[in-house]
Amino acid sequence: MKTFEITDLLGKVYLVGNALGVNSFEQVGISSLTSGIYLINFADNKGNRLSLKFIKQ
Repeated sequence: MKTFEITDLLGKVYLVGNALGVNSFEQVGISSLTSGIYLINFADNKGNRLSLKFIKQ
């Protein structure tokens, strides 16, 4: 299973969820986030991690 969380640059967590599978694509609503820079962090049960930065305008 893969999990994700969206945080700001200070580490405050805004959204947490589970991804459906290795090759699945999902939409995550970010309309509740204020404008700013955020990180989306992915992790799987094997210990693999990926972080991506995005800007919400």
